[in-house]
Amino acid sequence: MKIGYPRRELTSNPSLMLARTLEAMTDRTPAILGASVLALGLMWVLVPPFPSTKVLIRSSWAALTQEFGIPQELPPEGAGRWHPAKSVVWKRSRGIAVWTLEAAWNKAPVDSGATPDMVSRCLLWEPHWWDAHFPCDAASMARVMASNNRWRGRESR
Repeated sequence: MKIGYPRRELTSNPSLMLARTLEAMTDRTPAILGASVLALGLMWVLVPPFPSTKVLIRSSWAALTQEFGIPQELPPEGAGRWHPAKSVVWKRSRGIAVWTLEAAWNKAPVDSGATPDMVSRCLLWEPHWWDAHFPCDAASMARVMASNNRWRGRESR
């Protein structure tokens, strides 16, 4: 005995055709819906809530606090070559991840018009046991001291 609808009945009876079409659609719907939800969730996590660091390096302290609110103070780090005088961080949670925006100044106290010397934007996963690292986006202002090469070597003449 053959299971299913004979082909002749499917074409002659539109309601049976619709039932078969809906049955096929309901089999694929959870997979399509699940993939769409996963893609949207991943986009929500991976798109940063902060502007680019290249833009923020030119922003003043007043503009940063107006746009992102009151930051958290970071304690000075012990080891390292560069120790900023003032360092602050803003955090935005994305469920399983946290975006951080860190700004640092070489001179303290920082007045409202001072621009940061370094800005970084990082994505950190919330379960810290998962050791996945994403690259941080950073920008810094620097001053380069160059010698005057035009006079080099003329001292002995």
